[in-house]
Amino acid sequence: MRAITFFLFSLLFMGCAGVEITEPPQKQDTAQTKTIVKTVQPKLFSSNAATKKILIIHSYHQEMEWVQEINNGISTALRKRIGTDIETQYFYMDTKRKTTDKWKTEISQKARELIKDNNPDIIITSDDNATNYIAGQMRNSKYQFVFLGVNSEPHEYGFPAKNVTGFLEHEDFIQTANLLKENDPRIEKVAFIADKSPSTEGLEQRVLEQKDHIPMEIVAVERISNFSTWQQAVQKYQTQSDCLIIGHYHTIKDSEGETIPAPKVMEWTLKNSKVPEGSFWAFSINQGAFCAITVSGYQHGYQAAKRALEIVDNSKNAGDFAIKTIRKGQQMINTTRAKQLGLQVPKDILNNSRVIEQQTALD
Repeated sequence: MRAITFFLFSLLFMGCAGVEITEPPQKQDTAQTKTIVKTVQPKLFSSNAATKKILIIHSYHQEMEWVQEINNGISTALRKRIGTDIETQYFYMDTKRKTTDKWKTEISQKARELIKDNNPDIIITSDDNATNYIAGQMRNSKYQFVFLGVNSEPHEYGFPAKNVTGFLEHEDFIQTANLLKENDPRIEKVAFIADKSPSTEGLEQRVLEQKDHIPMEIVAVERISNFSTWQQAVQKYQTQSDCLIIGHYHTIKDSEGETIPAPKVMEWTLKNSKVPEGSFWAFSINQGAFCAITVSGYQHGYQAAKRALEIVDNSKNAGDFAIKTIRKGQQMINTTRAKQLGLQVPKDILNNSRVIEQQTALD
């Protein structure tokens, strides 16, 4: 099946150049790949009434590792039916790199217009911004939604609603703290740092709620918006804390107000920190952080797609299904970072972990 990519230029989307609606990349002969440039709003789906149309709307950009994990899960769940009785299209809001309220308002309006113009059978919204600005604003409408990867509590976006269900992303803070302690029993204090994105609002609250259930004292819970403050925090906690737990770091700004690529933030952090880091996502460990009990983007994508099929196949309302929390993840250790920190990871931990031996800059 040939992947068709629609590049929506500023003439089409009033300044939204660079946003893509595309199928996930697949291995194929690039000479056979068609790229169609449109100056009028395209119809996303075929006119075949026998196929069910699924629109996946991502909060972030296609290159982000978390997004790719989700797309892999969706593709796996749908692979036996894509090209037969299921059609999919993808829309990327790019709100990690473009974080202003103006951008979020404009790009979410374009997404809602696409929904109304193309009338998909069901929409999957990924992460908080897409869920808030699209599913939240179209709740109790005729359109059916399944959300995934949402960190905030459902009531903050107006749920429950008759046409919305989904899956919450709750990280395993307690087990990540335990994993740090098991690898370095000297740890007595921890500092939690993260950016100020919507994804970290709920995370911050859960960290505070669970602080009395971890084997160390929390000396700080800090959400940071700019890089200079991030640098100061990392340096400060070298002496005030024995380890760091790092939340999202994708919306950190430089002195000009531009978003710094997340791998660059992590790269600086690792070069300037001598204490172990814990996190909650595979991308953090792939970028060099020490350890994590991860949230699985793959599981979020897979479960959301399966739920979407269940709704369209049985002509159900999404709201008939309870909102659930996905906790299934994976224990990960970066052994390169362990060596840098002078830590000897116990064999039983290595045997039960996904081991990363190098750093990547994918994001």
